[in-house]
Amino acid sequence: MKISLLAVLFLVATVSANAQRAEKKSRISDSTQLVYSTPDGQIKDGAYYIQNTKNNNVLVQGNYKNDVRVGNWYFFSGENKLVLRYNYDQKKVAYIDNSMFNTVGVEIPNVEEEVAKNASAPVPLCAIDYYTSLLSSEVYNFNKGNSLKLEITAHVAIDGKATYYIAYVDNSKKTAPKEMKLKGDKFAIDWIPAMYNNQPIYSEFTVYATLLEEGSGQRRFRWHD
Repeated sequence: MKISLLAVLFLVATVSANAQRAEKKSRISDSTQLVYSTPDGQIKDGAYYIQNTKNNNVLVQGNYKNDVRVGNWYFFSGENKLVLRYNYDQKKVAYIDNSMFNTVGVEIPNVEEEVAKNASAPVPLCAIDYYTSLLSSEVYNFNKGNSLKLEITAHVAIDGKATYYIAYVDNSKKTAPKEMKLKGDKFAIDWIPAMYNNQPIYSEFTVYATLLEEGSGQRRFRWHD
């Protein structure tokens, strides 16, 4: 009888805990959605992942504790390949695929050549292809003209905070960069700043793309590789 009572109490406690925590889904784009655990519909607490709704591949996977990222986070490319693993508790990169930087430009301005040559690159905690797709959703708000080449640059401060700028290149003429505002309500991009001698330094991180105008009036992006 005692065992049965304990089993009932355990079952009641489990049901109660599940009732207090719900899975919430939120659309990020036409092809991605966010899924996370929440006790009240607002605070993130528990499992968190971003999924490609076209093939069910996971792009980002991690955990929150009271709206704070904790533990290991995993970042996957569009080909379902792990490109980055980061531990938020240790504030340490556990794994990184350096080939993800093959299609970007990194500049460390206003420093001596020795510093620029030996400093580490800034790292967005996100696969580059998903990073660029997040940026592309904001590009639509900037230009409604013909197909153009784009340069989108993150200015990464020593505290890891980034400010984003976009410039258009048309007929070899480059426009003055304009600041972009990214919506971070569903997925905020965290950064590891560039480092030299274990000290963070300012850097600029650029992705290059072409905005293509299709016959249907729709627009798509080709990210340079």
